[in-house]
Parts: sequence; C-alpha cells; structure tokens
Amino acid sequence: MHKVELGNPEDYKKVDKILWRAFEIENKFDEDKREPGDWWSKEGFSRSYIIKDRDSIVANLTVELYPATIRGSEIIIAGIGAVATEPTHRRNKMINSLFETAFQTMKDNGEIFSMLDPFKIEYYRKFGYANAETIIQYRFAPSNIITLKIPNSIIIREAVKGDEQILMDLQRSSIQIGSRLYQTEDSIAKRIKSLNCYIVEEKNKPAGWFKLYFNRDKTEIEWNDQKLTMIVSLSLFYDNYNVLNGIFDFLSKFEDQVDEIRMNCPSEVPVQNYVINRHKLDIDMMGSMMVRVIDFKKYIESIQIPKSATDSVVLTLEDKHCTWNSGTYVLVPSNGKINLREEVLEPDIVVNEQQFSRIAGGLNSITTLHLLGIIDCSLEVAQKLEAIFPKDAVMSYQRF
Repeated sequence: MHKVELGNPEDYKKVDKILWRAFEIENKFDEDKREPGDWWSKEGFSRSYIIKDRDSIVANLTVELYPATIRGSEIIIAGIGAVATEPTHRRNKMINSLFETAFQTMKDNGEIFSMLDPFKIEYYRKFGYANAETIIQYRFAPSNIITLKIPNSIIIREAVKGDEQILMDLQRSSIQIGSRLYQTEDSIAKRIKSLNCYIVEEKNKPAGWFKLYFNRDKTEIEWNDQKLTMIVSLSLFYDNYNVLNGIFDFLSKFEDQVDEIRMNCPSEVPVQNYVINRHKLDIDMMGSMMVRVIDFKKYIESIQIPKSATDSVVLTLEDKHCTWNSGTYVLVPSNGKINLREEVLEPDIVVNEQQFSRIAGGLNSITTLHLLGIIDCSLEVAQKLEAIFPKDAVMSYQRF
C-alpha cells in the first residue's frame, strides 16, 4: 500500500506535467500557456489525492463534486478525474491505492455515488464501475434542416454574465427526464464567458439554452478548403418543442458559414424530425460515463422506485473495494421507496460490485443483463429486480 496524501493547491504545477503526459503528450508543453489548476483542489468542490516518491509527485486522482438527480433523488456525485501516473512509476498499483483512499473518504463524507469518464473502459471495471450513459452524435449540414415557422413569442439571445442562475435552473426544469448530473455555477460561468452560449425565451421567460463550439478542419492546405464544423454540446435544454423548434431554426442560419453540424444529445431529442433528408443524417453512438455505488445502504435508502414494484428480492453483494457494502440484503419495495433489511438468508441473486453498478446504472434492462449472462439469476428474479430498478441511463452534462 502506497502512502496517499491530500494534495494542496500549490502542488498543482508538479501534477500538471503528469496530466500532460497522460492526456496531452502529443502537444508541446508550454508552461506559460497552461491553464491554472484552480479546479484541482478547491474547497467545497474538489480534492486531489497524490503519491510522492521522495519530493516528486508521481501519481494523482482528483474527486470533484457535482449536483445530480439519480433515480428521482437529489444527491451529490463524486466525479473521478485526472487519474494519472508518471511513466516511470506505472504498473506499481499506485492507482489502486489512490482509489482505496478515495472510496473510503467518499463514504466518510456521505458521497454515495461516483461517476467517471474513462480513458479505457476495461481498466475502470476492475474498480467496480459500469457503463451508464448513451449519447447520440448526429451529423448533418445546416442546409438539411427543415423550414420552421417560429412564433414571435420565441426569442434567442446570447447569455451574459449574471445569467448563471437562469441556466442552472433551466437544466433542471427541461423536458428531458431521468438520472442527470448537472453543471455547476462555475462551469456554466465559463461557458458564458467563452461566448456562443444562448438563452431561448418564450413570452419573455427563459425556456431553454444551448452552447455552440466551432472547429476548423486544418488538414486542408488551402484555408478556403478548410471545413468549419459547428458542435452543439450536451448543454442543450428546452421546456417544450416550440423552444426546440427555435433552436433548430437558429442553427439553420449558419448555412453560409458552417459546413457541418455535430449535435451531441440524449436519444430523446428527436433530431431526425428536423432534417429534410434522413439518409443524409449520420449517426454515431457515443457516451462513456461509468458509475459506481459507494455506499449501498444509503443509496438504496435514497432513491425512488416505481410504486408498481411490490415483490421483494434477497440480494447478496460482494464488494472487494468498498467492503462495507458486502452482505445479504432483503429489498422490500414500499410505496415508491425500498425498505432494506440485512439478514442471513439464501439469496435470490449474488452480484459483485461491477454487476451491481450495471443494475444501478440503468443503461440496460435487468432482464437484458440476465439474458446476456451478465447476471446469474432466474428470469423471475430478474423481472422482480427490473420492477425495482427499471432502465434509467444516466446523462452527464459535465465532462471531467
């Protein structure tokens, strides 16, 4: 077990080169142009765990806290990021030590649910994380957007400093439903500051917002041949379809400037209804966020479940990293909540930490997990579990 320490803000410059080698090694390291690491260890928002060899920091793991709605309940998610080790110290199980410390601190702090954006999915499965997100990327030309009649009540304006709370409220009240991780006020402020962040108003009231990025393909030698792409980020929120109509009408106005639009969004956004020629609509499945339950008992007590769920399930959980979760539990549905009892009984199903993350993550239905052999139980038990944990994929509006 390596000695793990809590990083201090002044340590960031020592960590920055590790992060560059892990995530940006193809780019030149220019210390003067590096972004400040004010996110790395910020009281009330983030903390970083480090391992030192003599006086040098050789490994890092950062935990950032984000508000979220998970299965109908408001919780704080512990987002894992900046996981990196110096090449000279890799394959020494330093990351294992960092995770063990981070998991224990999460439990002590009451952070019951964790999420990360993996550089390699298989690597994080061994820590109990499972895929829980699906994002669709649609690619189409602005000229392929249908002509829309937009009422005068719809107005689009660029967001300015001071609009942060409006955008925060809209991301929670939008038409999209299900488990969501939200952006923080600081994150939204940065999006506003970098421009091309727009608010949609309906009858003079905020009703949606979206953020645009632009990228020019510089593979072509001649500047005039370089392709300009507009990227519509995951920050796309709307209260109703009049607002969504207004957003697509706005995007069509870039026809003379932009060659291609890339729209990243949840599957419930009906992009296909807004294009003239669907055969010219390219679609890719994206989304890689992984989730893990840190405190099983508190998670079960926190979430809401369908009131139609009535049948109990006896579940044994074997968690080798968060050992406090291990045990045999009776899950008793009762009026939209779960009454949990820990008892010595013959289980209906035995799962490890990664399998339970698949169940909690909600990317696939539990009967699908059963049919694929990912969990081992009878179809009847799978159906009972699915009544308690219906399919409910997580969507993260923040990447970390």
